[in-house]
Amino acid sequence: MRGYLMILMSTTLLSGGAVAGSHVAKDIQMAQMCADCHGADGIDLSGAKVDAVVAGINAIRAGDAEHPTKLDSLSDADVEEIAKILTRDY
Repeated sequence: MRGYLMILMSTTLLSGGAVAGSHVAKDIQMAQMCADCHGADGIDLSGAKVDAVVAGINAIRAGDAEHPTKLDSLSDADVEEIAKILTRDY
């Protein structure tokens, strides 16, 4: 996962311009925060349905589910992008 994130970030930053690159870099930084626990060494979300991950993140954001990281600062677009990266549905 980490290798993919680095490749995606470098490719996008080189080809997507400053504005698109900064948006993608933000998504990748947030997804990396998630991947630290939900990656190969933790609860693997690859293969999960994007909608299920979005619903889980939204439950955490709403306070309906517990999570060690506060996710209330994420926008709906952030949640969708992070879910795609974590589930490898790109």
